[in-house]
Amino acid sequence: MNLFMILKEETGLIIKNPKMVGVKQFYDHDDHRYLVFFYICDQFSGTVKASNEGSLKWMTKQELMQHKLAYNFDRDLPVYFDSEISEHILDGKRDELF
Repeated sequence: MNLFMILKEETGLIIKNPKMVGVKQFYDHDDHRYLVFFYICDQFSGTVKASNEGSLKWMTKQELMQHKLAYNFDRDLPVYFDSEISEHILDGKRDELF
């Protein structure tokens, strides 16, 4: 049986067959620990819509690498683009990729 996952992402897109590529661990100002799981996919449907997180637009990888991103998001990009990197730890003392 061929099973696949479908989920509705906060962009309004329905993505199919997401592949987990990494994880990020960080702490907020109150020392609450957060884990973020990074996924990629190449199958989706729907129309991109903005949310309370901000406006959205499609970009090439080169445009994304040159675009100003939210705090520290530029450090997350290697998790998506480098198969040798799957973890980002950001805890006030460290900002490391593994």
